[in-house]
Amino acid sequence: MAEKRKKRYHGEGTIRQRADGTFEVRATIVDIFGNKSRPSFYGKTADEALAKKDEAVAKARKNQYISPSKMTVGDWMDHWLWNIKRNKNPESRKKKKKGTISPKTFDHYENLIRNHLLPYPIASIQITDLRRYNVQDWVDTLEDKEVGTRSISSVYGILRNAMNDAVKREVIYESCVNRIDLPEEVTQKVQILTMPEQKIFLEAIKGHRLQAAFILALTTGMREGEIAALTWKDIFFDDSYLIVNKDAVRIYDYDPDTHKRIGSRIIVQDMPKTDAGNREIPLISLTSAALAKHKAEQSNEKLKNVKLYQDNNLVFCNEIGQLYDPKTLYTALRKICTNTDGLRKIKFHALRHTFATTSLRQIKDPKALQNLLGHETPEMALHYTHVVEEQKREYVNGLEELFPVDL
Repeated sequence: MAEKRKKRYHGEGTIRQRADGTFEVRATIVDIFGNKSRPSFYGKTADEALAKKDEAVAKARKNQYISPSKMTVGDWMDHWLWNIKRNKNPESRKKKKKGTISPKTFDHYENLIRNHLLPYPIASIQITDLRRYNVQDWVDTLEDKEVGTRSISSVYGILRNAMNDAVKREVIYESCVNRIDLPEEVTQKVQILTMPEQKIFLEAIKGHRLQAAFILALTTGMREGEIAALTWKDIFFDDSYLIVNKDAVRIYDYDPDTHKRIGSRIIVQDMPKTDAGNREIPLISLTSAALAKHKAEQSNEKLKNVKLYQDNNLVFCNEIGQLYDPKTLYTALRKICTNTDGLRKIKFHALRHTFATTSLRQIKDPKALQNLLGHETPEMALHYTHVVEEQKREYVNGLEELFPVDL
């Protein structure tokens, strides 16, 4: 016999028993987007239906209720990015909420979603109606428009992660963003400096204001942001080593209502990209000498600009002590390469690649290289090692000795 309920309670919503004996409860709820609706909640008993309704009402009071029946993929991506993944404390990775991403990664996600997902039909599909063929059509369209394979792979990965989170939060029952055919990535040739080029480079940077920064990159493998954030208290001249424990990044500011970019700024984060990035790096004599010389020159700059100088204890800064944009190092490097015969135009990261390759030749230990580069696994460090042309020639010269010409 079907359950009968004669009494209704205040705030329980509209409840009725359906023809099949189950119960339906309807209540007015405002979702995370500010949309008001009267969704239905079902249960085999009235109490079961009411429990589902009460859970939704509780989420709505915390601004966490999502109405999947009317939410589009674009709606979910916007909510996921700004309310689930965004780190509310950009200057500190130590304080970030579990599951959130760094400001630099956030900017990368926002750019990919804005340019390669929201303008396409997939964004307007209701999240509950999304099917695998919709995802494949979207990926194929990106490829047809000649979007880079790395960008396609990245934005697809973002969508996949967002939909997995939608399943965890019971917005949808399962994700169809899997088993998709992605375009094959074209491996880009990594730039490194040969030993002759390194000698030309070291000669070319003599007297340059950032000479010590370039030597530091070439002999330690530090990234631009890590060098820009380096302070004098991180360097221990007596014991010939330094500590990497922070990095500088440019992040964007957004309008809180429209989410449009309205400006940018440089910040120093108190931790590198990963926990493994916190590391000690030994310094060779050349690097220690370059840093000591740079410190003396910086002291002279302080005296010249004493009224304007902002002493932030930074190793590398502009003439009045202000934080460098990490891109300044890249721009200066490209100018040096352009004006120096025998040097190719390289990216700043090429100095890190060069350090990794040169180091592995000497220490022949991927684990040690991992610690120097600040990677989480030795395999990641090995991505930075390459056989340079001179090594190929050395190998061939060895064959010359084994196989003399005797025809």
